[in-house]
Amino acid sequence: MLDVDFATTTIADLLRRWPWAARVFIDYRMKCPGCLLAPFMTIHDAAREYGVDAETLKRDVVAACIPERER
Repeated sequence: MLDVDFATTTIADLLRRWPWAARVFIDYRMKCPGCLLAPFMTIHDAAREYGVDAETLKRDVVAACIPERER
């Protein structure tokens, strides 16, 4: 499992640790990678802002960050 607390980890911290997760935000048409608010927003904040289901977004971020064999 991904060692991250989605409730408190900011998008910027998440992308610093797992830069390949940026693809998920891009696929969702979210501007989080490179956004000036990324250092202040959690994945829940971003999901709410874009009208995206937070649980689905988290699932996809985890899937992008963890190799298939470790899930």
